[in-house]
Amino acid sequence: MTHPVLLRPAIILGLLLTTAAAPPPPRQFDYACEATLTITAQVVGKRPPPRTVTRRYSVDLDRNLWCWNDDACKETVAPIERVTDEAFVFVDKPDKQFSIRRSDGKLSFVVPGLQTTVGKCRLEAYTPIIGVEG
Repeated sequence: MTHPVLLRPAIILGLLLTTAAAPPPPRQFDYACEATLTITAQVVGKRPPPRTVTRRYSVDLDRNLWCWNDDACKETVAPIERVTDEAFVFVDKPDKQFSIRRSDGKLSFVVPGLQTTVGKCRLEAYTPIIGVEG
């Protein structure tokens, strides 16, 4: 028969291991995205076919900043518009809002009357956002 006092440490250790929290999600990261851009505007002549585009975005939740880092973030740094449990929402100029869904990385970028861009993003190592105090 096992002594009850000896069982207590094993039970406590078992409870600690099963209730250990998952590590928190990163607060600074990049999204590497591949998407299909489709022109939706009425154009004279033939509408161009959809094309594949790649984008990389740096996100710093601690400073509430993001940028399109194709230019090393020197000119595209902006505040993050909104962070929800479902998505990150970014604004690229007043009329260009896009989002990346947290659960699966789905990118949705619509410029009303001009284009739609839909694709998939994956998390990658953070590229620091430069040129901004904070």
